[in-house]
Amino acid sequence: DSVEVVIDNRGKAPMPVKLVVTRADSSADTVMVPVDVWLGGAKRTTVRVAREPTVKRIEIDPGNEFPDIDRSNQRWPR
Repeated sequence: DSVEVVIDNRGKAPMPVKLVVTRADSSADTVMVPVDVWLGGAKRTTVRVAREPTVKRIEIDPGNEFPDIDRSNQRWPR
């Protein structure tokens, strides 16, 4: 009934995560992971999103609002 999206914190500056899930019907859902997740020392978190309509694409920070040294790992599928 859902899809797990695992997000790793690979940096040293905690930031919130804006996750956009694009569906096969062209709709898009935005999920926000608060910065508090990282402030507690976590290096990984899991977000669950509905499986249907079918997930076509997942992208972290599509508007490039936050600093990131490696933007090549922000989309699925790559």
